[in-house]
Amino acid sequence: MQARNASVDATASIQQGKRYFLCNAGRSSTVPGIAADVFAQVRDKCPTECLDGVTDALYGENHRRYLAVALDYSVQWNKVMLTACR
Repeated sequence: MQARNASVDATASIQQGKRYFLCNAGRSSTVPGIAADVFAQVRDKCPTECLDGVTDALYGENHRRYLAVALDYSVQWNKVMLTACR
């Protein structure tokens, strides 16, 4: 995932008609990079999907590093996706 560009991937997804936010799973799903009040205004226009392996449980150092990369990727993805979901 580190080698991927979230902005490019999100733009390609929008062009394919696939619009959704990436969530951060935990006790409650949040949408990284989007303020809660803004997300409340657009959540009916685009669903959320969580990346595989994103959870509130931690399964070691490699998983911790993956979660950090997944969070950064989700923030960038969501910022691009927000423009398509308004």
